[in-house]
Amino acid sequence: MASLRYTIDDRTSSWTEVGDRLRAYGIDLDHNRFLILQGEVESIAMMKPKGEASQPGFLEFLEEIIGSEVFIGDIEKSTENMNRLVEERNLHLNRVNAAHKDVVALEGPKREAMKYVKVQCKLIGSKAKLVQYDRGKADKRRREAEAERKEAAESLKEMMEEIEQANQKVKAAEAECKTKEKACHKISVKCDKLLNKFNEMDRQLTKSKEDLKTCEIKLKRTKKEITTNENKAEKLKDDAKEMEEVDLPKVESDIKKLEEKSESERKKLEEIYGKEAKCSTEKKEELDNLTKDLEELRAVEGEYKRDINDMLKQKKQLTDKVSAAQGQRARVEQEKQIMVDKLKQREEAMEESKRITEQAAGLAEGRTPLAFIGKIDSTQVKMQESGGSQGAPNLRKAIMQAAQSGQLRGVHGRLGDLGTVDDMYDVAACTAASGTLDNIVVDNAEAAQAVVEFCKQRRLGRVTCIILDKIREKKPTGDPPEDTRRLIDLIKPNERKFRPAFYFAVRETLVAKDLNQAQRVGHGETTGGRRYRVVSLDGKLVETSGVMSAGGRTAKGLFGAQRGKDPEAGSYQRLEQQVARLKQKMDELKATREKLTNERSDLQDMNRQMKATLADHEQREQQPVDLDVVKISIQQFDRQLEAIVCPELSDDEKKKVAMLDEKIEDKQGELNEIQAGVAELLEAIKLLKDKILRSEGDKTRAQKRKMEELKKSLEERRNHKRRMALNIRKARENAEKALEKAEQLRKDIETLEKEEEKRRPESEKLQEIALGLFEDHNQLLEQRREQEKVVEELKEKVKQIRDEHQEVKKKEEDLKMNYEEKSNKVKQHEEASRHYSRDLAGLKKEWDDLPTALLFEELEHDSAANIPPAPSRRGSPVTSPARPAGPQLPNETPEQTPERVKQPDDDDEEDGREEPMDCRALGKPVLMDLTEEELAGIEKALSSIKSTVFALEDEIQKMQPNTRAIEDYKKKAADYKKKKDELDAVTKDRDDVRSRLKQLENDRLTMFLTGFHTIREKLKELYQMITLGGDADLELVDGQDPFSLGISFSVRPPRKSWKQIANLSGGEKTLASLALVFALHYYKPTPLYFMDEIDAALDQRNVAIIANYIKERTQKNAQFIIITLRNSMFELADLLVGICKTQDRSKSVMVDPAKYMLRDSSDNSRDSITPLLPVRR
Repeated sequence: MASLRYTIDDRTSSWTEVGDRLRAYGIDLDHNRFLILQGEVESIAMMKPKGEASQPGFLEFLEEIIGSEVFIGDIEKSTENMNRLVEERNLHLNRVNAAHKDVVALEGPKREAMKYVKVQCKLIGSKAKLVQYDRGKADKRRREAEAERKEAAESLKEMMEEIEQANQKVKAAEAECKTKEKACHKISVKCDKLLNKFNEMDRQLTKSKEDLKTCEIKLKRTKKEITTNENKAEKLKDDAKEMEEVDLPKVESDIKKLEEKSESERKKLEEIYGKEAKCSTEKKEELDNLTKDLEELRAVEGEYKRDINDMLKQKKQLTDKVSAAQGQRARVEQEKQIMVDKLKQREEAMEESKRITEQAAGLAEGRTPLAFIGKIDSTQVKMQESGGSQGAPNLRKAIMQAAQSGQLRGVHGRLGDLGTVDDMYDVAACTAASGTLDNIVVDNAEAAQAVVEFCKQRRLGRVTCIILDKIREKKPTGDPPEDTRRLIDLIKPNERKFRPAFYFAVRETLVAKDLNQAQRVGHGETTGGRRYRVVSLDGKLVETSGVMSAGGRTAKGLFGAQRGKDPEAGSYQRLEQQVARLKQKMDELKATREKLTNERSDLQDMNRQMKATLADHEQREQQPVDLDVVKISIQQFDRQLEAIVCPELSDDEKKKVAMLDEKIEDKQGELNEIQAGVAELLEAIKLLKDKILRSEGDKTRAQKRKMEELKKSLEERRNHKRRMALNIRKARENAEKALEKAEQLRKDIETLEKEEEKRRPESEKLQEIALGLFEDHNQLLEQRREQEKVVEELKEKVKQIRDEHQEVKKKEEDLKMNYEEKSNKVKQHEEASRHYSRDLAGLKKEWDDLPTALLFEELEHDSAANIPPAPSRRGSPVTSPARPAGPQLPNETPEQTPERVKQPDDDDEEDGREEPMDCRALGKPVLMDLTEEELAGIEKALSSIKSTVFALEDEIQKMQPNTRAIEDYKKKAADYKKKKDELDAVTKDRDDVRSRLKQLENDRLTMFLTGFHTIREKLKELYQMITLGGDADLELVDGQDPFSLGISFSVRPPRKSWKQIANLSGGEKTLASLALVFALHYYKPTPLYFMDEIDAALDQRNVAIIANYIKERTQKNAQFIIITLRNSMFELADLLVGICKTQDRSKSVMVDPAKYMLRDSSDNSRDSITPLLPVRR
């Protein structure tokens, strides 16, 4: 398939580039106006003034060339929008009229409701004055109470300063005491370290002595082993030599003798066989025949057995699913029976358990007095431990010792020991922190893992760690409510980095003074619904969920270095009190203690017996088969049995099984017969062998027995020889091993002797070091005793200062109580003020519920007469802006603009309406706080205001207004305004579209008429030139609207009358059409034209005229390529291209007329040209 190729200046290009280049030169490739065909010229003459959708006319033809057709699409869209908006406006107009009627209908009920609202406003304003007056009196009393509270606060502040001074004294004394205690502790630590070193040296010395003693024992034992091994080697060598030289030759001699004797006896047996061979030959042949028959019969038996096995396998495949279900059912029944038996055993064990429990209860009652005495003893032990050691429990003590020695890194200690809290908040802090104060604080996760592994290796128990780099303190979101305080702000950590750990323990917990305040704050009653975790000073905790923890033993004393003891033991002071109470009880029991002690042994014997019985009982109870579990298991087995369904064989399978059974039975019968034959043959062979044996003579049997005995003896001697050779080899190997071991032991002796020489001086050196450490330890012990004495004196001094501090604290409590009383008075007055404020807020809510905004913004100034009525369709039509020419717009209907009706006269308002009331003045007591002067004025007119309130309340009781009328009126008025705005918006949109449509039509008309007049004038000129006197004209069929009926093309040939172009002859049509085409190209010229036989219908004269016109155009601004057969065209051409066909192929011939000029020297100038005409073949 041939392809197209485009080139520009001998360079291959694309159609896009070629098209862009041609358009740049002004060639119209979109409408092909540069191409003039004969058919197109003829079609122009056939055009109608205005065409249709499928056939364009003169109007569309000219609009396309002029360019005004670009407005047609926008005009059609604008016309469609115009019609739509007109319909939409009519719809909105109907809605506005309906809304206006609703507003007018509600005018009367609205006035009655407004009167009721005004009375309500007066009533609420008067009540608000009374409430504000009462609140002012409460505020005045509150200010007086605050002044008294301020005086109490100043006194309390002075006392707090004294307490602070006392606290400083206590802290100074405690600091001094703590310093001495630290010094004493350091000495104790050094003492413990020396003691540990001494113990380590003692252990090493003991080990060294033991090693030395062990070395001596090894030397003795090794020397003894050397002698033993050497003796053992000598003995083994002697035994091997004796066996080799004495016993072995003797055995070999016996073997040789037995072999010679066996050979002679064998020869004798052969002689006997030769004599009896003839007699036994026939029987042997019979035995061989029977053996062959037996083998054949056994082969047949094997085939039958294989056949039976194959049939049994086939049968098993058919019956497996049935047998499997039956087997499963049998297993489930068996397991069920086992569980039933266990259930029975369990019930019997429960009966026995009740009996054992009753006996154990009786024994427990007998042990109660002894247990009480044991409690006394254990409490005394705890007190001694607490008094003697003021440190933490064993687990925390071990962890801290490991941390101090460097074994554990990043460990800071127990959380409670890392901070302090004021005694006033001690109970609250201990309660809120719960059990986290005993947790161990570490730096990171690695340190926590090391602590856990340390406790696990030493079996110290479980430990919980707080990791500092994993927790962060949350910033507070606001101030605590009701003068509460954040508990975290009351805890004083030893270092700033420990604060997040305490925050982890207490979180956002608040401290309240008592339980009532804690419940109010915790439940969100005074905080706008927000809940808090709150703890009271006496330890009552209210969680955010609403759960309250109260009662039980109060937690306290868990902060500070001396707080981390066992919770059951408590502090040393509490233990002393507990022991005092127990001692009093113990004095009462001393009389009976001796008797109880005597009974102890009897009870212990009974206890041991009962323990044994209970152990058996518990062992039975700990069996995995529980009573309920067993019952459930039995029920499950019952359900399994019900669920098991034994499938049945199909009829075909049953037939196959029956057939296989018959075949197996037949084969089995035949196999039984064969097996019976085999048994008979075996019996016959046995009898025949017996006959053969009996046929042998007594000599043969005797000789055989003799040969067997000789063979047996020979074999025994040979085995004996082999064993003897093996023993000789083993003896020699053992001797070599004993000698090697002795040599190795001699080397070990040298090593042990060197080790002994090395250990003796080390042991002596360790002994000297241990003695030095012991002396240093004794000196440190003496120093520690002196420091402990100083510490005791300081403690006594601290106790005296604390007693003085307590006296000051009592005075502080009195002042606090006075301050609390004053604060309570302030709160009472504040509560009264809040109560009046709530009443005022209620009045404000009632005021807000009234339609006061409508009252003093719209309804006091507007009425139904002020609301414009809906527009009417009757009246003067809305006219469109004038346009140059043309009919009315399509689908346009006459419409009216809204008009305001005449406002009513003043006489119309004489219908009982009240004068406008100043609602803002009435609402001032409700919406704003009154000044002191205004409150004083209220006090003077108090009785008058109360009377007004009573009168207004009576008036309101008599009224029965429709309060919803105001709201309905407001809604209807708003609805009317909304719909009116929508109508105005639609009207504006319609006017905008109408203006745009008019503008588009004017633009289209202006552009078209401008081009039309230019083409019309040029058409007249060209037609007169072509026809030498004719006339042609383009006329608008409808001068008012050029686009309605189109354009007519009228022509008056020379010396003829005016006619429409369609009524002309062929040549006249062509001339008129060509004149129009040339006029159009004058209006929109192009540099290149293609003409295809446009002169076919013209005579020679008209062809010459057209040719000369074209020649003239080529000399100005255009190039023409013409397809023609007329000589007049050839003569004026600058280049001729002929198309011919030779050898069945199309070819082109180009002729340049300038090369064929004929020179006439006499008449023509040198430049005259006579074109050559092509020869027509």
